[in-house]
Amino acid sequence: MNFEYRRHGLKNGNNISKEGLEAAEALGIELGRSRDYDVVVGGNESRTWQTLASFLLGLANYQHGQRALPPVANFGDGTLFKSWLDRGLADAVKKTGSNIRGLAAILTPEEFMAAAQNALQGVMNVAAQVSNGSVVIGFGHSPIIELAAIGAGMKLEDVPPLAELEGLEFEVADATVTVKPLK
Repeated sequence: MNFEYRRHGLKNGNNISKEGLEAAEALGIELGRSRDYDVVVGGNESRTWQTLASFLLGLANYQHGQRALPPVANFGDGTLFKSWLDRGLADAVKKTGSNIRGLAAILTPEEFMAAAQNALQGVMNVAAQVSNGSVVIGFGHSPIIELAAIGAGMKLEDVPPLAELEGLEFEVADATVTVKPLK
């Protein structure tokens, strides 16, 4: 499975902004010129599905036979994210300049690696639901995307900070996962 796992579009509160929706549609137009996707995936929050819907509007080669899967990683009802915010994630992100580095600053190494393994399990759950060779695109959240890369063995210092609509490519074959930045 080739899985493009991208961050949701620019948000406005709990929704995607007009600019974020337009950018997601433009990305769909751009990628639709060169890629065919077998499966599309959203995350747990509505803004990932809003991004995905706008992306699909622009995707010129979208086939109605494609299917959407349940969220990539299930981090529950938001309690985990709230606990991270309560522990100072927002301030840590400002200080470190990225969501993933901010998260690493507030969690113990054990908590951080447990979260990374949980995020990677979400990617593996997608792989288990698609056929070998499938091309999948999904929209999710930073730092969950980056956590999945760390769960797959990428070092924190090698994980690029992800802006809106940027992402990482996960190649899953025979339970082996390789990760690289999307261009």
